[in-house]
Amino acid sequence: MNLTNSPGICARCETLPEKIEDSGNLYLWFPSGHSLIKTIHYLRKAELEYQLKEDGQCVVVHLEETQIQEFVNTLAGILTKNELKSTQALFTTHPGDPQLRDFCKTTSLSRFICLSQSSWLLDMLAGELSPSNQFPRHCPTIPDFP
Repeated sequence: MNLTNSPGICARCETLPEKIEDSGNLYLWFPSGHSLIKTIHYLRKAELEYQLKEDGQCVVVHLEETQIQEFVNTLAGILTKNELKSTQALFTTHPGDPQLRDFCKTTSLSRFICLSQSSWLLDMLAGELSPSNQFPRHCPTIPDFP
């Protein structure tokens, strides 16, 4: 385990999650056949290419960077909150099947959706954006109070 010099601080816990920025494969493991069928119905209707893995409960969808946001937003509207929490998601950017090192990045679909929508926040937390550049210091319609 790699600990920082400060006592009680774990380097892994202090690391921001990786942003979802590139094209890649989204692996989805569903808790039930019902969730799987709803998703496949959407994939066919949207004419997105997908692959059903041998075990029958995993779908792999190749997504271009520009497709990710629309795809996850639509899934959020199709699946219930419980299905979103119970469905496991893994996004990989390298070709081929996931490697052993990838599986630690598996998370709930609900969390993956939140991560895909939070790139601006990750930029700000990483110090790449200044909050003053993104948000007005005051609202022009409300007077400033001392």
